[in-house]
Amino acid sequence: PQMTSVPTVAVQPSQKGPFVYVVKPDNTVEMRPVQVALTEGDNSAISQGLKGGEKVVVEGQTRLKDGAAVHEGKAATNGGAQRAPKVAQAGKAGEASQ
Repeated sequence: PQMTSVPTVAVQPSQKGPFVYVVKPDNTVEMRPVQVALTEGDNSAISQGLKGGEKVVVEGQTRLKDGAAVHEGKAATNGGAQRAPKVAQAGKAGEASQ
């Protein structure tokens, strides 16, 4: 099976199991359950629930909920409450992450 690699910080725990927030084309997030096959260092291999190329939130997840609108970008330096979550692109397992 094809595995997808994401930064480990993107994977969030829940009572129903691990999940990631996937950024959809309309800039809203979807809370998506995933199966983690392997965690190695800063990356996790996802065996189910995610495709390569999808964008996942890697910072600021605590401020999100399913369907929330996001504005992709780096965190603001002024420490404002409306900082944008950081996003990373999922890649095929075995590729170096950017």
